Amino acid sequence: MEQEKISDHRDLKLVALLLAIGVVVFQLSMAAKGYSITRDQHLATAIWYAKGNIDLLNPILPGFNANGSPTPLEFPIWQALTAALMKRFGIWYGWGNVVSLAFMLSTVALLFDLARRIYSERVAWWTAVFALAQPLNIIVGGQAGGDSTAWALAVCFIYSAYRMMEKCSWGWWAAAAVTGSLSAIVKAPFFMTVGLTAFFWLLLKHRLSVTAWIQLALAGIVSMAVFVVWNEHAHRLYALAEFPLVNMDILGKESGGIAEWYFGTIHYRLTPMNWIRGGWYFMCYVVGNFGLVFLALAAVRLRKISEVWLWILAAVCTTMVFTPLILSHTHYFFVFSSAFALLCASAAHAFEDGAWQRLQLNVFGRFVLVMAAIVFSLAETTQTIHFTQLFDPWKDESARIIKEYTAPTDKIVVWGAVWCDPFARCERDGLTGGFSTKNIGWLNDPKKLARLKELGYTRLVLMNPSPYLVALTIATGTQRERAMNLAEELPDAAKNWPVLFSSPQILILQIPK
Repeated sequence: MEQEKISDHRDLKLVALLLAIGVVVFQLSMAAKGYSITRDQHLATAIWYAKGNIDLLNPILPGFNANGSPTPLEFPIWQALTAALMKRFGIWYGWGNVVSLAFMLSTVALLFDLARRIYSERVAWWTAVFALAQPLNIIVGGQAGGDSTAWALAVCFIYSAYRMMEKCSWGWWAAAAVTGSLSAIVKAPFFMTVGLTAFFWLLLKHRLSVTAWIQLALAGIVSMAVFVVWNEHAHRLYALAEFPLVNMDILGKESGGIAEWYFGTIHYRLTPMNWIRGGWYFMCYVVGNFGLVFLALAAVRLRKISEVWLWILAAVCTTMVFTPLILSHTHYFFVFSSAFALLCASAAHAFEDGAWQRLQLNVFGRFVLVMAAIVFSLAETTQTIHFTQLFDPWKDESARIIKEYTAPTDKIVVWGAVWCDPFARCERDGLTGGFSTKNIGWLNDPKKLARLKELGYTRLVLMNPSPYLVALTIATGTQRERAMNLAEELPDAAKNWPVLFSSPQILILQIPK
């Protein structure tokens, strides 16, 4: 009788439903109150599209370069969909959250069906619960940015590849080829993870199937061909940029260029602090509650979960290739998130029968116990990830000041804010001069300064980081954010320029003609 009660899964269905509703309500209520969780480099392109034409081949990244040439960092699927909603219903950052939530929930649905097919329906429901309870999905998965869309495409590929290899179906091959191609040109590290996973699963389950080998190889060839064509197009556009924020030449040797960002150096890999930081991100955003490490460790003794371990192995391989990209950015930990949810689900399923028999709990009792554990787990997580920073008003406040002390026709060059901040928020065109005020020295070059003036730049803006983030990093001992004396950071060429606004946080100067 007890087994029949567990087999209907009503306890986990209710937990998963409440978690899904909770994530949606959280993201949209934050957006409605003016605290939309965003990635400005994605959102700014969506707003640009919404105000003009949606051109998938020539996306603009406001502030990335001085002459406004296209900057296709990735194929702008999320940006285009968000812009379509903004065109129809008006510009509101929350539309970006709506698109991201749709993709995040579709990822959970595909992961659920994958777990159901590989293991059981009970494991599938546990997988959905653990996925929806991950801070990475709650915060990054629903933010107004393209990361959850990129991961959804990757999961679509691994799901399609699994179905393709199981049935040797050419219909599923087509789905794998399309989603693999899109995944590769949106976020290559995500595609590498699921591509390796599919290859490992082929070796595990279908190594004797000639059709499966041919289909997976063809899907990979098509995806990589699209990837090569897209990157060739992208680099032709990168060559048009004047004063780009980053050297986008993947083969370039320049320090701080995109190649170093993507792949890093041996020294980076041998620096323990980088791995400690990455491990902390993993624990906070993927594991969530440190107590869940017990499930991961207990899963080591489980049999018949090779698919999960191979997925984790693929994520580790990706990390070893794109080391700085993943260890330094929380959103890239999506490569581990789905596999970890599956791992915890397998362990929970293996141990739950004994636990429920000892506790003698009915469906409602099991629901209450699981839900309470998740709620208290997330309460702990809000502290470890400094949840209060989501309410920091500095981006909007700084944009308001810039908007007040510049004209709509002004073009501004900014130091101290990056990746489209503050251009979309202050509704001004301009250039990010460097990653910090320490990168302002090039303004002393008479030829470069003359070119800026020729391009119509009329205002120089220096910004300090958010006072909240400065205080937070000092309190945590990292001091990664520091407030500078902005007047002292000015290059010699700008020492005598007219000051339009001055505060400890923002300095705005007029660039003389």
